Amino acid sequence: MVSNPFSDIVGPDFTCLKEPPLSPDKCPGSSYTEGGPRLDDDFGEWYCPTCGAVFDLDEAPENEFFDDDEDEAFDNDEVFVAEGDRAIVQSAEDKARVDRYNALNELSSAIGPFNEKLSRRMEAIATEIIELVRQLEVNFEPAFTGRLLKPKLLAVALFLFKEQLDARVYRTLRINQNTTEAGVRSLTLLRPKVGEVDPVVDNIRFVGNALNLPPGVIVVAIEQYEESGRPPNREEDYRTRAAAWLYLMTQPLALGVTKAKVKRIGGVKQNAFDRAVDSYNNFIAKRNKQDEGVEMLDD
Repeated sequence: MVSNPFSDIVGPDFTCLKEPPLSPDKCPGSSYTEGGPRLDDDFGEWYCPTCGAVFDLDEAPENEFFDDDEDEAFDNDEVFVAEGDRAIVQSAEDKARVDRYNALNELSSAIGPFNEKLSRRMEAIATEIIELVRQLEVNFEPAFTGRLLKPKLLAVALFLFKEQLDARVYRTLRINQNTTEAGVRSLTLLRPKVGEVDPVVDNIRFVGNALNLPPGVIVVAIEQYEESGRPPNREEDYRTRAAAWLYLMTQPLALGVTKAKVKRIGGVKQNAFDRAVDSYNNFIAKRNKQDEGVEMLDD
């Protein structure tokens, strides 16, 4: 019997947790070719990328983490370099993005035989797809809080390209159709498609006029909203979202736009307004971080 290469993670007596169980060569909990278990950095848990089951294994004894290889490096006159000194430091966010890139590459390859055009387009804008997925995850959008990555990536791709897949394709890809389509519906509410009338834009004008802002300031705020790709927000109310965006865009201009003034505008929900501001702030911070990374690469 072939031993499980992931027994230190899933346990020595592991059997597939999916119903019905997969064979050992088809289950990620026991097969290299299926990708192996995945680590959720937020929860510190190992889980199955196919069915989402969490592998619950007691922490290994302390002495299991020591390796005799360090002593061997001294025995054969090799220069010893500690493992920690050789390892490349990778933040949790970097790890999350790498995992999503890997999942997207696997997904686009699997989709190729059914929809080659969609596969190529996914690869062409992989960065945009992953950026939007991360925004939705960080903002805790309900349809994007699960551990499985492929349904979320596929939902974003189908939304951006206005595509649909047959049920048989979902079955072949082993991706839950209902979960993916729930993500598409969520995106339709959060981020209207390019070319469609966006109620947030109309409400930015309304809020700006209510604050007696100069027309040029309102136009610039709308342009910034459009150029940012009509960013998603965790709050559904359009006027409240518009008020939050206009508030943030006018802060550097010293026009005297305060939260108290904005909350007095008809239709702006006071508690939801603060949450909407936080949601847009998260989006802007992540966008700025990505821009800084690009600038460092250019240097």
